[in-house]
Amino acid sequence: MKTVPGVSAKLRREYENRRQAALEKAERRQKELHERLPQIKIIDERLSLTGMLIMDEITKGKDGLEHRLKQIELENNRLIKERAKILFENGLPENYTDPAFKCPDCQDSGYRDGKMCHCLKAEYAIQSLEASGLGALAKSQSFDNYCIDYFDEQFRPRAASNLSICRDYAESFGEKETENLLFLGTTGLGKTHLSTSIAKKVIENGYFVVYVSSQTMISDFSSLRFGEGQEDEDSKTAKYFDADLLIIDDLGTELSTAFAVSVIYNVINTRICRDKAMIISTNLSPKELKSIYAERITSRLFGNFSPLLFEGRDNRMVIKEKRLKETQ
Repeated sequence: MKTVPGVSAKLRREYENRRQAALEKAERRQKELHERLPQIKIIDERLSLTGMLIMDEITKGKDGLEHRLKQIELENNRLIKERAKILFENGLPENYTDPAFKCPDCQDSGYRDGKMCHCLKAEYAIQSLEASGLGALAKSQSFDNYCIDYFDEQFRPRAASNLSICRDYAESFGEKETENLLFLGTTGLGKTHLSTSIAKKVIENGYFVVYVSSQTMISDFSSLRFGEGQEDEDSKTAKYFDADLLIIDDLGTELSTAFAVSVIYNVINTRICRDKAMIISTNLSPKELKSIYAERITSRLFGNFSPLLFEGRDNRMVIKEKRLKETQ
């Protein structure tokens, strides 16, 4: 699994604190139990000597070793049963002094058999979504609720094709050669919905995704330009170059300045040179893009990106009309 700057360190601290808290609570319980029930303390002390007893028997030689080790096992089982009986008689569960780990599979270490535990993968995906810039979009938009029925009949085949292409892109991300996508179409045709759905799936598969509007990206670089931070691996602009997948939404809505154009070119060109995947969506037509951006940008958009055309009426208007009819 890839690592997202900030998320990995945060989760590592959380898991360390969580595990330590469980161990400390178990230790406090055991101490209180030993003071309350001295017979439990005696049993626990005897059980704690098991390792040393086994080593002692091994040093005595192989003759009769299996029998001697079996006797230790039988005695341990007897002590464990006696301990459970005493706890039961005092209204306590058998595992009263065991650490209450949130995930018993990895005991809150985050790893099991040298691999990332399912619990850490799940939390990693959740926090990576928050760090990606998706915000509330991640909760409401997915491939499963992308409805092609909102499109007029003549546009549904293309909408279905776009959905299929985007789903395949997300599911196979990292397995195939890096591909860039350019979403073209007016507002309300599902460009943001599908780019959000791709981001969610790619993040769930463990990749570092950044989702940002062109305006926000320009603003981040502008802050750096005017001395609000330093350009290094920890700066807020580093993610635009380091992310496994960068999604730039609403290209063309940013204020058109020489600085903005230079930022867009720098990000796109650098990522192409590094073979890093991008998805860019815009409400502008190819003709409008060429009129706004210099050849060095448009040549990369149309030469290094696979275009997906979104056609039809604004889905928001279609939904509004449908609701009006339902109330009449």
